[in-house]
Amino acid sequence: MAFWIISKLFRTVKEITFEELLGEALVTTCTSFISASNDIQKEKGSLDAKLFLIKHLLALKEYVTSFDAESIAFRHTLTRTNSQSSSRKSSILGPIIGLAALRSQESEGVDGREELDRILKEACESFVSIGVDGVADSISQVSTFA
Repeated sequence: MAFWIISKLFRTVKEITFEELLGEALVTTCTSFISASNDIQKEKGSLDAKLFLIKHLLALKEYVTSFDAESIAFRHTLTRTNSQSSSRKSSILGPIIGLAALRSQESEGVDGREELDRILKEACESFVSIGVDGVADSISQVSTFA
């Protein structure tokens, strides 16, 4: 529900406000996913819990990426327009100023996305570790019978 509301605010509020709302929603949602994953782990085990967490974090990341793609395309259009008007004044500095503005805008509000990436990375590493441990245990059991 929170992301539906945020998606409606995407073009209507200032970018800084949107990034703050999105960051807070990401952190809160990730926390909820982790809590649900912990509950699943108690009932069904680590493998199911990690798969749940990875699946939902990937879906969330894909959803958030759609905002990034639209935002970057929108900013690129604005930057290109600004660069063209700047290039009339200064043909050398126009594109450089536009590129710097685009990069500075893209670097704002990364906290929620970085947190999502960090949690997703940890979940994937943990899932791989569970799989490797299972295979290693199977191999050691087979080797003791031989």
